[in-house]
Amino acid sequence: NRTALNEETRSKILIKCPLVKFLEAVEQIREIDFVDLIVEVCHPDIVKQYAELFLDKADFLIGSPTALADPEFAQKLTDKLSTSQHRMFVARGALWGANDIQMMARRNRLQVEITMGFHPRSLRLQDSKIRELNDELLKQLESHENNNSTKSIVLYEGPARELCQIAPNNANTVAAAALLGVGFDHTIGKLISDTSLCDFHRIEVIVRGKPTIDDKQFQVELNRQSPTHSAHNVSSLHTYDCFWHSILHCTGSFIRANNLEIQVC
Repeated sequence: NRTALNEETRSKILIKCPLVKFLEAVEQIREIDFVDLIVEVCHPDIVKQYAELFLDKADFLIGSPTALADPEFAQKLTDKLSTSQHRMFVARGALWGANDIQMMARRNRLQVEITMGFHPRSLRLQDSKIRELNDELLKQLESHENNNSTKSIVLYEGPARELCQIAPNNANTVAAAALLGVGFDHTIGKLISDTSLCDFHRIEVIVRGKPTIDDKQFQVELNRQSPTHSAHNVSSLHTYDCFWHSILHCTGSFIRANNLEIQVC
């Protein structure tokens, strides 16, 4: 979108990629003759508003999968895909172990819990009561800014579907896990506002298998800390690499590893 880029940035892009065309409005995608892949990395509302249009033109990679927590929209998109010649992809984003979650879900042996921790300034909350809790924590932070005290609060814990509505910009990792695993109603999401997370976001993933007859249980616990530019950032510094990797997979490109072009399966 042309309005999202200043003149200096667009000039730099055109130097490296002289064939790039900037659109004045998203709807102008209809005027582009050849499009292989459309990538959304801005907001779930864009997915809801334009997904069907995008699928008329090209394959579509969703970077804001919280949009799919809306069951009516998800069904609408399912109906569209049943008649479209194009494919839809969902970026795994910050979700480590995505393939393993999908593998276990296929065998119906899975429990998934994901905790997302953010600095209170990084949160974009849609629920007024939860936003008030976060604002109160911010006030406490500002009143004690010089004494290095840190505080955290659990803003939500429960089914992923509701979390995706409460914090659509901050719960995309939870949404990706739900889509790959046991669904939005059975995936447990927790959102924590933590004043100590000034320079990174924290993601904790717990995956459990169903207990066996002799009460043994498979379990994986993963703790990811992803650096950010500042406490205000919704995305981490690793976001670009994650999406680039997803684009390579969508386009069928091979990943070079140890001087070999391979696909891990």
